[in-house]
Amino acid sequence: FGSSLLPPFASMSKTEQPTHGSQVLLRQPEGQPDRVEELRLLKRTFLIMCVAFSLNHATVTTPFVYSSSVLQHSVGYIGNAILNFGTMLCSLFVAPFVNSTIGSKNSMLVGMVLYAVYVICAAIAAATCGDYDEGQGKCEAATAAQWVFFTTGSVVGGLGA
Repeated sequence: FGSSLLPPFASMSKTEQPTHGSQVLLRQPEGQPDRVEELRLLKRTFLIMCVAFSLNHATVTTPFVYSSSVLQHSVGYIGNAILNFGTMLCSLFVAPFVNSTIGSKNSMLVGMVLYAVYVICAAIAAATCGDYDEGQGKCEAATAAQWVFFTTGSVVGGLGA
């Protein structure tokens, strides 16, 4: 595995590690190339990925939570069932193939794009309510468009998960 994957101070004992307050100072051992910039880039890339994934996940959970109240009840329940069932099947059978074919970074990108399609379809489905009851704040009757957009979006979202 090698020590090239470890930070420069990883081979030092706890007492040898230079500290300044609560932070460990990065001191390069003799003969080692400067890896501070490489570590900074790795941290920056990791933070960007975390923020992108968090925003995507928060965006996807919103239609999932509101679907049974904003959409007609059976459309919301069936769409959520399709999304969860599709997620389960794709996690078992599709994801390993896609990940080994296009790589983990591209797989994550494809999944986020498919999740965005799910969110767009859910928004369109919410806008196509047949009979919206203002007093109770819920959709009483679904249209064919609401069924098509939400169930299709749920299939696509299941693939993306």
